[in-house]
Amino acid sequence: MFNPNDHMMKLKGKDYLQVAWRLVWFRDPENGCGSSWGIKTELLEHGENWAVFRATITNEKGEVISTGHGSESAKDFGDYLEKAETKAVGRALAMLGFGTQFAADELDEGERIVDSPIERKGSFMTKGKEVSFTPTCADCGSQITDAEHDFSVKRFGRPLCRACQKKVQNGS
Repeated sequence: MFNPNDHMMKLKGKDYLQVAWRLVWFRDPENGCGSSWGIKTELLEHGENWAVFRATITNEKGEVISTGHGSESAKDFGDYLEKAETKAVGRALAMLGFGTQFAADELDEGERIVDSPIERKGSFMTKGKEVSFTPTCADCGSQITDAEHDFSVKRFGRPLCRACQKKVQNGS
């Protein structure tokens, strides 16, 4: 049986589970979704030096269960196409709970992790059980509203409460 704790690495002093290991966990027949679920990636946009991918996860019936998007540019990664695709897959997996969001409450992956998850308010099914979650600030961990989440992810690249948005704007 796959244990994600056996494959955590330290990144900026924090526990981190690479997308490759999230995929192994996802495919594990004992505590993942197994081989009957699918992951499809699509190149949505491609400019001269940037790309946007979407990853869609479907269950055994072909129903869409999770979607994640990822974008990258050549200024950040020479292999930006691959990094954008990996980011999309990592985010789609994180929405199903296959990620580092449960490794520690204080986990903050920062802005440059290729496949950092973005949590959304709602619920998802795993192993026939509904799991609920609410969006939280990536910097201080406080609960935030859907509007705060959507605005801050668009503006700052990560979910932030109003107080942390002000800190980022003021450079503190």
